[in-house]
Amino acid sequence: MSRFARTGLAVAALVLATPLSSAPLAAQELAEGTWTGSITTPDAAFDIQFEVAGEGEELAVTMIILEAGQEMPFETVELVDDMLTLGFVLPNVTVTCELAGNEDGSYAGECVGSDGEGGHMTMVPPADG
Repeated sequence: MSRFARTGLAVAALVLATPLSSAPLAAQELAEGTWTGSITTPDAAFDIQFEVAGEGEELAVTMIILEAGQEMPFETVELVDDMLTLGFVLPNVTVTCELAGNEDGSYAGECVGSDGEGGHMTMVPPADG
């Protein structure tokens, strides 16, 4: 199992609500509710959830790794047009994810750690969002 995957499972349960950028959005916003998704590395795959609440400067996002029941803090959350940038810190590794918006409202893209390891992340909005 890669260090990226091992470290993700080792993180203690944390909650962090980080405001999104208040920049104007071109018909792109994150729907409130429970989003689903996954992180896939060369060695492992994890089902995840994203809790999205609030709006504007009060919009907050928390990621939950379902297999481990762990919540991961986002140090960076930026939504510009249809590009969502998420950043979180694991022990000794900073991870940045660049997710492109899709026509169905989902986001997908690559995550890369400061150690050079990475994976693919998806984020799918709630059915009623």
